[in-house]
Formats: sequence, structure tokens, C-alpha cells
Amino acid sequence: MKWANWFLDAGKAQKWLFINVLAMFLPYFVCVATIGTTACAILLHRNMRRQIIAFPHGIWLILWGTAALAAAAVARNFIGLLFSLFFCSLILFAAYYHVIMTATLCKTVLRLAGFLGIMAAGVALMEKLILHGRVSATVFNANYYGYICELLIVAGVYAWLQDHPWRLLHAASIAVNTAGIFFAGCYFAWLAAFVGIVVLLFCLGKKRTALYCLAAAGIYGGTTCFFPKIIPTTHDITRNIQYRLYIWRTALHYFLRHIFFGNGMLTFFFISKGMNRSFRAHAHNLILDMLLNYGIIGSALLAVFLFLWFRTMFQNRRASPSSAMCLGVCAATFVHGMIDVPIIGFQSAAVFFLLMALAGNPAFKKPSLVSRL
Repeated sequence: MKWANWFLDAGKAQKWLFINVLAMFLPYFVCVATIGTTACAILLHRNMRRQIIAFPHGIWLILWGTAALAAAAVARNFIGLLFSLFFCSLILFAAYYHVIMTATLCKTVLRLAGFLGIMAAGVALMEKLILHGRVSATVFNANYYGYICELLIVAGVYAWLQDHPWRLLHAASIAVNTAGIFFAGCYFAWLAAFVGIVVLLFCLGKKRTALYCLAAAGIYGGTTCFFPKIIPTTHDITRNIQYRLYIWRTALHYFLRHIFFGNGMLTFFFISKGMNRSFRAHAHNLILDMLLNYGIIGSALLAVFLFLWFRTMFQNRRASPSSAMCLGVCAATFVHGMIDVPIIGFQSAAVFFLLMALAGNPAFKKPSLVSRL
């Protein structure tokens, strides 16, 4: 009944946000459709367009997006061009809801995401029992599902600390998404989630708890020196490492041939014909993939935005604790990005940008776009 009341009492923008969150846990084409519809509505509706002007440092994203689209078009990388449009839609979605976000709406969205994460884990469990292999639940890819679980764990810890009446839900979400990583066979996500939680705790001022976590990690790390079998690994880890080394060499070689502007998003898929399809989507390293896609120029534009964004989030972490969650999610993504680029998936990217949108900015006074340079 409470869920129904929340939905009925919410405004149009809030209702559409709830629909988007639901779509993120449905098959990817549903997510693409709702995010695309939201982006079109933002561009066509005058008041919504005016509101996204208040998004901090947005001019740098505009410059980066223009460079990325132009690079893909010039290289005739049409798949990358289409995905760039989807990514731009996600940015519009996140920018708009970041501007109108409130503490109450943030808690409601985290409760909904936690509940949907539990439902997705149920699907993953049934899939595991039937197929006995790596599972992806309702997500496009097992690694992307593991990454979503990782993000929901970090967000769940934040929600558990901030949303006391719903602690049981958030605790259940943390537990089932930890199991979800096991079902997906994406064990590196546990390390990424741990780093994200530690960063979250430090940013919230809970330094003692963060140090306890680091001490526990140190004990575990020391134990693995004597009992290496307790480190979870996949049966094909040697093949995965060999593939990644080959991918990194190939990506670096191609980047050096197109060093300034790259060839747009999904460049590695564009250049890796004949390779095993499961390894073709990206360069399996976030920084290398960024350089390959956007070159030095586009990567520099994106780096400027990220620096300014992280600085803003860090400055606001006290007045707006959800900014600390944003930093924890980004830290987890960066760690995971050392061996994979899970943010490139449809639903995984949508969940990431959703959590970025929840990072409120109470000091923001809606200045002009250019003034945020």
C-alpha cells in the first residue's frame, strides 16, 4: 500500500523517475526506451530544459559529448554513434533529476532500487539453480549484473546508515546483492564494492568504521598468503588474463594511431572483428577504453568535468550525505574499471547514472551554464 501511495502522491517527474528505475531491472530494451523517452521529454519541455541549465559544470559534458559524437560520425562507427546517443540520454536524465532531487525523493528511490535488486537476485537464483553457470538475471551480461550488485551494495550501505526506518530492507538488499555477485561469477566486484564502502565511510566522517574495514581486509589479505585457495576465482582465469593482455596491447596500439580524437564510443568493438564476441565490447580497462574512444582531446574534456564534479561532491558531502554515496559509487566503478568497463552496459550504465542523480547539491543556486566553468 505504501508503494502505491508514494506513486499516486508523486508529481509527474517523480512518477516517471520511478518508472525509469523499474525499467532498469527489466530487459535492456525497456530501459533504453524509457531513458530515451525521458531525454526527449527534457529536450522538448521548456521548463525541463531550463532546469538542466542548473546542472554544475555541464558545459564540459556538452563539449565532450559533441567531440564523442563527431569522432564516431567521422570514423563511420555507427554502432558507437547510436550508443553515444543513448549515453547522452542518460546524462540528460541524470542532470535533470540531480537538479530536482530532494532528500525524501532520494530515500524513496533507494528503497525502490533495493527492493528491485532483491527481486533481480531472486531471478538470478532461479537461473543459477537451472543453468548451474554464471547468471545475468534480467541484465544483458553476467559481468554487468555483478557490477549492478556492486553499486547496490554501496548504495545499500549508505541507505542503511541514513534511512533508519527501512534498515531491514537495506540490510536484505546488501546481503542478496553480495550473493548476486557470487551468482554472476564476477568476483572482482566484491573488491570494488569494498573500496566503494570504505570511501563512503570516510566521506561520511565514519573514519573508525572505515579503519576497522581496512584492518579486516588486511587480515584477510595476510591469510591468503598462507591459504591462497580462499581467494575466489573462476575456472577460466588464465584464459581471461591472456585475453585481457591481448586486448590491452591491441587497444593501446590502435589508440596510438588515432591519438587526438579517437573513433567514438565502442571503438574496440569497431576494430576487433574476428575476436571472441564476449571480449569485443570494450578494452577491458576504463582509462584505456576512454583514450581509445575519445583520444587525448575528448578524454581531457571528460577529465576536467570529472575533476570539477568530484570536487563539488566532496565539498557537499557534509550538507548532502548522498554526495558521499556518489563518491563511493565512483570509487567502486574506478576499481572495477581496472579490468573491465561495466559502465558500458545499458542497465548497468543506467543504474550508475541514477545513483549520480541522487547526489543532491544544496549549495547550488542555479547559475548560468557558462558561469559554472
